[in-house]
Order: sequence, then C-alpha cells, then structure tokens
Amino acid sequence: MTQTLDGATAIVTGASSGIGEATAHRLANRGASVALAARRTDRLEAVADALREEVAVDALVETTVERFGSLDILVNNAGLGRGSDVAEMTTEEYRTMMGTNVDGVFFATRAALPHLRESEGNLVYVGSFAGQYPRPFNPVYAATKWWLRGFALSVEASVGPDGVAVTVVNLYRRDKLEFF
Repeated sequence: MTQTLDGATAIVTGASSGIGEATAHRLANRGASVALAARRTDRLEAVADALREEVAVDALVETTVERFGSLDILVNNAGLGRGSDVAEMTTEEYRTMMGTNVDGVFFATRAALPHLRESEGNLVYVGSFAGQYPRPFNPVYAATKWWLRGFALSVEASVGPDGVAVTVVNLYRRDKLEFF
C-alpha cells in the first residue's frame, strides 16, 4: 500500500544524487511538493528539471513555506566523505566534510524546526553505520556520523513531545537500510 503525500511539503538536502535524489523523486511521485538543496549545483540542475529547487538553508525553508504554505518533512541527507587518514587529511577536506555533514544538518534542522512543530512534521536524518561502529579508514567521516546520530536522538528528545517525529536511517550497504 502506497501512502499519498498530497498536500505535504518536503525539503531534501543532498538531492543531487544517490539517496537524496531517489528520495526527492519518491516524495514527488507520492504527491509531495519538494524543495531540493545540494552542494553540487551542476548535478542538482539535472534533478531540478523534474522537480523544483530552492537553494540557501534559511531562504530554502522560508521560501518553501511561503510557496507551499507549510513544511511537513525535512530529509537531512546531504553528506560526503573526504580524505581518509587523519595525518594526511587536508584542512580543506576536513572543513568541507564538517561543513556539510555537521553544520549543514544543524542549520537545516534549526531553520525547519519551527515549521515542523507547527505541522507536527517529520525530521529524517540519513546517517551511516560509521556513526555507530568505529571506522578506522576514515575517522573524521565516522565522527560526523556519530555526531549526526547523537544530534538526531537529542533533537528527538527535545521536539518529540511537540509532535515532531524523528527518524535516523543508517546506511550500511547500498542495498540495506536500518531505521531507528
């Protein structure tokens, strides 16, 4: 049975490829109005041909609410891995990964929360098993995913009583997902 999302509004970060792109298409196919965000604008433009896009985080949320009248779902999917070994990781690789995997999630959540409280909406965080088990071949990536999981669970404790549902999806293989 496929649930309709007619009248629902969603933001999907990391929508230029992979899980984010597939999620955007799935939400749109079920009737949701979808706003897209991604770091790689060249890839996002290809997705935006099928779905409308919005860009900067605060403006993204506000524009989405103004355009569709509400916000019901935020899918925090944007994330990336750079470098691997801590001793060899460049400052640029570190800052890019932290900016996307940590700061981006925080800013998107912060901007969306007032609207999700109003709609008793859903926050979805796409994590990784690297956020639950040690990852010696890329400790900084793993740390960002541990942060995401802790942040999501703490946000749930804070806004769950307000009617906001929070889900963490941990990818451990491309064909296997685990929901918390």
